[in-house]
Amino acid sequence: MRLHDTKRNFGRCDAILLVKDHSINPNEMDRKEVGKWRKNPVKIETKGSGFDNVSTPLLLSPDAEVVANIENPNIRVSFVKAGANNQAIACRTEIKVKGIWRRFLSTMEDHKVFLITAEQSPVDNDKFFPSWKNAVSKSSFTVGGKEYTVQSDEDYLNPYVAGVLSEAIPVKAVNKDNKSIEVQYITKNGSSITGYWTLPAKGNHV
Repeated sequence: MRLHDTKRNFGRCDAILLVKDHSINPNEMDRKEVGKWRKNPVKIETKGSGFDNVSTPLLLSPDAEVVANIENPNIRVSFVKAGANNQAIACRTEIKVKGIWRRFLSTMEDHKVFLITAEQSPVDNDKFFPSWKNAVSKSSFTVGGKEYTVQSDEDYLNPYVAGVLSEAIPVKAVNKDNKSIEVQYITKNGSSITGYWTLPAKGNHV
């Protein structure tokens, strides 16, 4: 069962009455008597569909061969060889701490790139909060051995499911100059993307 606010007045439903006897009028009954019929809904956990087409981040070796890199006094961004037999390349970010370059939190690859495609993906406010009207993500829950598919508020709020998501895999990286890296990406849906990574002369952002 799902309620739709067709008037968009953000009305609140406090209770739903389900009866077999259509002659019953709850407005004419004693509230205590009606209260005896109350059944609290059972909380059902939903599970998201996830991103099946997104690969696991690659583990980067501390001495991985550098393909291209840029740096300023605070940050260094590199594309290094990784994966099986070093056939892949991946992005690595380091920050300078007391004169030493260090990874931030993780030894996995950084800055994955994704392409999101949709014929239309307008943002509207008809759910009281900004949401993507054509969200493709779906959640599901199981009751009595049967699985039901729904779309939750989180599905509409997530920009990554505003269209079909395809991971962009870096296949080539070269230094354009000492401040920028040109990276060629191939997406899993066959698209080609050219990206440019730059660092300000001074600053803490990529």
